[in-house]
Amino acid sequence: MTEKEKMQNILKNIIQISILIYVVVLPFNHRATLSALCLIIAAFCWILSMIIERKFILKKTALNVPLGLVFLIALISAIFSIDSACSLNFFRSEILKAVFIFFAIVNFFDSERRIKQLVWLLMFSFVLMNIYGLAEYFAILRPAGRKLDATLGHHNKVGMFADLVFPLILIYALKVKDWKSRIPLLFFGIISLTAVIFTQSRGAWVSIILGLLICGIFYDRKILNALAVILIILPLILPANIMKRVTTIFDFDDYLKPGRVLVERPFVWKGAVKIIKKYPIIGAGTGSDIFYKLYVEKGFKPKRAKQKLGHAHNQILETLVENGIAGLIAQIIFFVSFFKTINTGIKKSDDSIKKVILLGCFTGVAAILFHGIIGSFWRSRMIFLLMILMGIGTSCAVYSDLKDSDVIEIVDSQWEKEKEKKLAAQI
Repeated sequence: MTEKEKMQNILKNIIQISILIYVVVLPFNHRATLSALCLIIAAFCWILSMIIERKFILKKTALNVPLGLVFLIALISAIFSIDSACSLNFFRSEILKAVFIFFAIVNFFDSERRIKQLVWLLMFSFVLMNIYGLAEYFAILRPAGRKLDATLGHHNKVGMFADLVFPLILIYALKVKDWKSRIPLLFFGIISLTAVIFTQSRGAWVSIILGLLICGIFYDRKILNALAVILIILPLILPANIMKRVTTIFDFDDYLKPGRVLVERPFVWKGAVKIIKKYPIIGAGTGSDIFYKLYVEKGFKPKRAKQKLGHAHNQILETLVENGIAGLIAQIIFFVSFFKTINTGIKKSDDSIKKVILLGCFTGVAAILFHGIIGSFWRSRMIFLLMILMGIGTSCAVYSDLKDSDVIEIVDSQWEKEKEKKLAAQI
């Protein structure tokens, strides 16, 4: 190995370690400095790699152009925002970082070993957050009549994290063949399921169930069996207050009545529609703070509405408010491209760990999209976790088809074997 190759390998390892640390600390408070440092180090090493290699390093995937389009429209909308300073700050602090995280994972987590490390640390971090959340809930929040909010500050945010990670844990536990791995995964699953229940996030409950149903119907009936068992057992052991909240999911007549099942969402949806009519093409400006400024401060809040809500509580409406029709079309193309990539990866995979991870990523992203009917996830730490999961899924779907032009340097045993095969074929 040449000195240049050694340096490239060191830089790649630093990027991978930085992203792994970022994933571990993501759910926790007081981690902003460490998170920022991880991303700065990863970005610096990536730039240094391109300088050494003397070429632009970006692996080709079907998601590059769609995500680039989302990025570009968000930037244009921020520039022409009703408050460009606010929008550009949101763009820098959330959109830019989210896009960087996605591409860092896709470009540098290109072996099964590294992808598995990332997946395990993602699950571990989520479970650690839930352990803290459960301890806090039973000691402090439950006696005060509050819901589990762990380190995220709101039960619905914990529910959205669960949308993305819990299906991955469940499917991994069901499909993995190694019993040494299955034991900790079963522990992860029990802790996570318990935490999801006590968030009392009905949106998360329904979204996870729907995501698992779709995955089970289209890809693996074993998932349907596991879901059926869980849904049969849970009603027998759930506390009365939780069961009462479950039954409200079926109060369909009360869905659009303010103060009932959906609380004030009907009001905020009406306000969002009014905003969209005024800013239809590229929206009022990137960032959920823009919605707050219009809904609360500029009089778009209906007179009967009581709460000063900061987002549209519907991802389609939120996207239209922020980035208009152009932004919504770009996001649709991005998610469709992701599901097509994952579907291709699943069909090409045998019953291996790669397929397990792809199924988990498919289900998690599907669940968060369902949750987007009554909530907004393209913001805060939810967008970062979403990009992590989509990056894992995309990388897992394409890593076995790597080409020399797609990577800077790969030295793990699998890639070495691939190079030997190519050399033998040429001879």
